[in-house]
Amino acid sequence: MGADAIKEAAKSKAGLSEPSANEGDASVRKINAPITAERLDLVLRSIKPYVAIAEARPKADPAIREYKTADSVYTACVEAVGKKMDQATYAGLFSDPKYLAGIEARKRQSEALDVRLKAAEKGSDQRQVVAIRDTALVLARQTMGQFAADKCQVPFKPIAMLNFEAALEGARIAAGEGPTPLISTFEDRVDLKPTPQARKAMTREEFGKLRERIAVWAISQADPALQARIPKQFTAEEMALLNARNAELAALAELFKSGSLRWADWGDVSEW
Repeated sequence: MGADAIKEAAKSKAGLSEPSANEGDASVRKINAPITAERLDLVLRSIKPYVAIAEARPKADPAIREYKTADSVYTACVEAVGKKMDQATYAGLFSDPKYLAGIEARKRQSEALDVRLKAAEKGSDQRQVVAIRDTALVLARQTMGQFAADKCQVPFKPIAMLNFEAALEGARIAAGEGPTPLISTFEDRVDLKPTPQARKAMTREEFGKLRERIAVWAISQADPALQARIPKQFTAEEMALLNARNAELAALAELFKSGSLRWADWGDVSEW
């Protein structure tokens, strides 16, 4: 959703224009979602990990493309070297002391990395976790492709890609899921899974409607036309609660406004 569409959605939610009738649009189904101190806190806690994802994504996308290109080059290089080796030459590597010593050295490095990984997971250091996993992956691929080590370079993931992976992992942990041993996949869509506490306190539709109302309030603070309509959309008690969290909401406003944080419907909110 582009910036203009976001602004129109905000106008619709604030009552400045007629809401759309798209299925799944939070303005169509009348959900009773009053803002309370507890609910506001639960929604903001659930959104927080996805702020890191939204902030990391712009730099991550080109880094992912860069990594995929380097990975393809490496794979093609190893395949090309392998095709040039006859069976006898390849079999002879396993009696070559230098070749075997290289494999043994990487095995020891991998064991040391496993110890570091467990410590990082225990300390909830997601950035360190993804960096160690990447190094372990490189070591494993170097071992498998050692016959081509002098010709082919295994790529490490760029820093921006690791930062994005760490943000994704942080969101998984916040949602009550355990760390995944799998390398993260990178899709255009990242679904939001609220915290266990939020899922216990409200329905999916209530969460979606609350996020929508919070986003409208945040976006409206920099738009006089929207701000003039706010008293008709929020009670005095709700506005007091939102004003009390103004610093947090101001930081989210631009992400909501740009569409980096989704809010105008709840299609991205995981089922529960």
